[in-house]
Amino acid sequence: GIPNTGMPPFDLPAQDLDALASLVRSLNSRAAESDVPGSPAAGEQFFFGKGKCGSCHMVSGRGQPIGPDLSNVGEERTLGQIQSVLKEPRAHITPGYELVTVKLRNGNTLRGFARNRSNFDIHVEDLQGKLHLLEEGQIVSIVQETQSVMPPVKATPEEWQDLLAYLSRLTGVKAGAL
Repeated sequence: GIPNTGMPPFDLPAQDLDALASLVRSLNSRAAESDVPGSPAAGEQFFFGKGKCGSCHMVSGRGQPIGPDLSNVGEERTLGQIQSVLKEPRAHITPGYELVTVKLRNGNTLRGFARNRSNFDIHVEDLQGKLHLLEEGQIVSIVQETQSVMPPVKATPEEWQDLLAYLSRLTGVKAGAL
């Protein structure tokens, strides 16, 4: 406790106090600082294989650049944040990856990410990664969507743990000889 503040002392054994302190620290520490059980190698296989995460995300230049680059996700996010996004991606849309639907005067519709916008034009990256420059005169309407295109991750408990182990260890591209 803290004297003269109304906060009483806790009568906890040292082992329980250490466990509580570890829990509180883990809530705010980067995922890379967490000791996440699982096989990072199996998690990488799941990411680029069965999980199909690499069909939209890149890690160290591998994968597709449709969604956010995850090369440094272990340094940028807590383990809790990573878990939350994997379970409910629609609740956590990364800034810059909000979808727009653009209706064009020629009757076509384009769906993708608004990459650059001015009073005169908009650059839209479609879901295949192609960039489209649209001038104001071509556009009927632009609707900002509230849903993410990322589906929740479907995995067995072991695959889930391996994926978390892999993602938590992603700390950026390592410097070295080219």
